[in-house]
Amino acid sequence: MFTYKYFLEYCSFYPVIVILLLSLFLIDMILRALSLWRAARGHQIVWFLALLCLNTMSILPIIYLLFFANDAIYYQNKNQGKSTAKLPAKTTTRHKKS
Repeated sequence: MFTYKYFLEYCSFYPVIVILLLSLFLIDMILRALSLWRAARGHQIVWFLALLCLNTMSILPIIYLLFFANDAIYYQNKNQGKSTAKLPAKTTTRHKKS
């Protein structure tokens, strides 16, 4: 049975493997955080949920950052000066002074 004692013995013999796994974990977390942030800023809900729910060992975040994140930034900058919400028309009535 695999216990903590065996884990420590395994780690003491192979510190390079532990360092490699920790570095891969950190790279995965950094790529995941960056891709989630870019998907949220670009209002890409489907990508955000896919990146959040699927664990693909950094493959999906790399694909998103390389091919799809620039589209979100392009559309965000294109629509930056334009308001998509319709404002109600101003209807003010002026009362005459008697």
